[in-house]
Amino acid sequence: MIRIRQGLAPCLFIFGAVLAAGLAVTGPAYAWGVWTEMPSPSPNILRSVKYMTRARAWAVGDIGTVIKFENGGWHTYPTGTDRNLNSVCLAGSEEAWAVGATGTILHLKGGRWSPDPQSQDITLLDLLSVSFLNPANGWAVGGDPALGGVILHYDGQSWVTASVTGKVVTDLAVLASDNIHFCGGERSLTRFDGNVFAAVASPLIDGQSWRGMSFPFRGLGWVVGDGGTVAKFSSGSWAVHPQGSSLTGARLNSVAMLGDAVHGYAVGGGGVRLAYDGGTFALEAAGGDELLDVDLPNALEGAAVGGASLGRLLMVRAATEESNLDNIRIYPNPLSTKSGRPLTVDRLPTNVKTFEIATLLGEPVADLKNGISYQPVTGIVTWWPSIRGRPAPQGPYLYRIETLAGKVRRGTFLVAWR
Repeated sequence: MIRIRQGLAPCLFIFGAVLAAGLAVTGPAYAWGVWTEMPSPSPNILRSVKYMTRARAWAVGDIGTVIKFENGGWHTYPTGTDRNLNSVCLAGSEEAWAVGATGTILHLKGGRWSPDPQSQDITLLDLLSVSFLNPANGWAVGGDPALGGVILHYDGQSWVTASVTGKVVTDLAVLASDNIHFCGGERSLTRFDGNVFAAVASPLIDGQSWRGMSFPFRGLGWVVGDGGTVAKFSSGSWAVHPQGSSLTGARLNSVAMLGDAVHGYAVGGGGVRLAYDGGTFALEAAGGDELLDVDLPNALEGAAVGGASLGRLLMVRAATEESNLDNIRIYPNPLSTKSGRPLTVDRLPTNVKTFEIATLLGEPVADLKNGISYQPVTGIVTWWPSIRGRPAPQGPYLYRIETLAGKVRRGTFLVAWR
């Protein structure tokens, strides 16, 4: 039930308020992130994760596994393949690609994953990473240590072989059609300028390989690899980051750096997580099954995946104060009853005591015991627009949030029949 406190009239709730964003979680923290181990809806090893928006993400893994994060939870999706999937990326707001073993290429379009018919048998080498600049310009890379590497290009219609290399290509960063960086086996680094693939001087020692790459913007990049090595790209060249490379001897598989240049993570063998705060790296965690990939949509949340015999899934949220309600976001607003989407409020702290929805007259509509779903780990509340099993009438509604610490947040949102 919604309780309107004495002395608080409905006019105190200003109609039309639109909120921003924020988050928080439980667990040990370093710098800005607090990580929580999540149950995976699939038992299979997860090898790649990528955010579509800050509230929606895809992860892929072994035996054709594809899972999606939406409405505060992870759910499995059919793919039409049983081959291991190694990488997933976005090509548009509702379009994505995944690549995997023996040249497997899957395409998400129209809400459905399926093998791309035009990519059949283009290569039998394992594809390890995929990235798109836009729906008509994509790249996939891979290879085998004994057979060499391959670079594929997608032009909006079909995939073609762009280059065959002597070394496995493990990851790439597509910055522009004439500025693409690649990393791979035997310390190889390569750049494509729109016409030529050219080797780039690499600071890694012989016999070691680069595994993951991230460019937050054109002039700044990061690459990680064997022996816990971290290297930074600036002023047009690569150099080992001595401090970041001194923290672990475990192989680093993936790195994700944000464009603000002050938030980042690298993950790898033995569950290693390195946190970056804009100046230095810190060994935030070690232990557990290997982490194979990490992605950060912004400075407030992200995810890492991996596993050994079973899938491993972690999510990170910003280490904000437990009672912080200043950065929550409510969407969509207006909420359409015909969209098939719930009202979502995210970036909530873990100590929410009450969440209540009422009409402008203060009549109860829903609360945490009746119609509102709240997941403390992800900090997300959802409400499907219905009242006692019937569609909610259109018009403005009030919401009220209170934490155990006594902090209160009030606002409004609109339900529309369209």
